[in-house]
Amino acid sequence: MTPARRSLIVLAALTTATSLAVLAVAGGDDSARGGGEYVAQSPPASGTTLVESQGANDSDVEGSATESGARRASLRFLELTERVVDMTPEEAADAQRAISTARSAERLAADVETKLRAIQAQVPEGVAVHVAPVAVRSTRLGDGWSVAIWYVQVAVYGGELAAEQWTTATYSMVWEAGNWRMDDLVSAPGPTPARSATTTATPVADLLSALEGFSDEGVAP
Repeated sequence: MTPARRSLIVLAALTTATSLAVLAVAGGDDSARGGGEYVAQSPPASGTTLVESQGANDSDVEGSATESGARRASLRFLELTERVVDMTPEEAADAQRAISTARSAERLAADVETKLRAIQAQVPEGVAVHVAPVAVRSTRLGDGWSVAIWYVQVAVYGGELAAEQWTTATYSMVWEAGNWRMDDLVSAPGPTPARSATTTATPVADLLSALEGFSDEGVAP
């Protein structure tokens, strides 16, 4: 890998670390996860609840106007980051509108479309993302909830670089039209734990080979 190519991919890594949580949008049911391959789907049809569009089995929790429901919906949005990188920018924007509040839908959709275009232009070979929430904190925000999620993600850029990134994504959640919807999102790097001085990174090819057949089915919320 040339220094210029590495710099470009590192730039994409930095962009992804602070923006991919914004791209956590609905678009497909859980049946796509078992085989480890996701095919981008259309956004939920009008009138379809977010829980139904995601194939969730815990709609009594996630689909309720409670703190627990807001937390579960936020975790679901974050987990869907893994899928949205396979969408076109237009599909991602449409799906973002479907899960956003009426007042924020166009702003969030435009932001998603712009950032996904930038990532795909920097790494046309594609980006694979694996997300693992570590801890969640929720606080009252008006009639809704502010849900902060501390998580780690491993992003593989075109098979050339695998980067670990620790991020805190804070979702402003509003109960609207019978669902928890995203009204805003602030994503910031860290906090990042120290790494052992003796730890060495696994080469990308070896990492992909070792993880072949793994999925997050039964692990993610």
